[in-house]
Amino acid sequence: MLVVAVIVYLETAFLPASFLPGDSLLFITGLTVATVATPVPPPAAFALVALAAVLGAQTSYEIGRAAGPAILRRPRRRLTDEVYARTRALFERLGVRAVIVGRFVPIVRALVPLMAGFTAMPRRRFVVVNIVGAIVWIALFMGAGYFLGGVPLVEQNLELAIIIAIVVSSLPFPIELGREWWMRRRDRRRAAAH
Repeated sequence: MLVVAVIVYLETAFLPASFLPGDSLLFITGLTVATVATPVPPPAAFALVALAAVLGAQTSYEIGRAAGPAILRRPRRRLTDEVYARTRALFERLGVRAVIVGRFVPIVRALVPLMAGFTAMPRRRFVVVNIVGAIVWIALFMGAGYFLGGVPLVEQNLELAIIIAIVVSSLPFPIELGREWWMRRRDRRRAAAH
């Protein structure tokens, strides 16, 4: 269980480690906890992995918060003030949803907390949303694996179950982007009508 916690921490904390299998690993861990006698009881396994997820995202946030001012002070930086202002405005508008929904998308899972720190999202708000997002993410994937672990159909089709979990986990972010695009389009149409 410690190995799973370390992988979840690394995958949520550092962009270069975001290729690690988060969602499918959680699902398989839930299946394992349900079907194999492990030295760690299920509640402790869930708590350990949730703690790793919270600490990983918090690490990413702190890196962004520490690196942000240094990047902005560079005289010849690629990040313009306009891009920074737009990113900050996006986080002020979507920050809470971005942090929670970002949990369900590989790579974005480490990028969103980094950008939240970079744009100086209030630490207290981030901590609360980080904990909520981690609990929801762990509960959905490990919980699904745990509860489906006793179903013979899932045990016999484990690979298919993992693929479905990966596809389903990738849906919230595109849905949120589509929703945002639709709202902007609607607002432009209203503005053009007046």
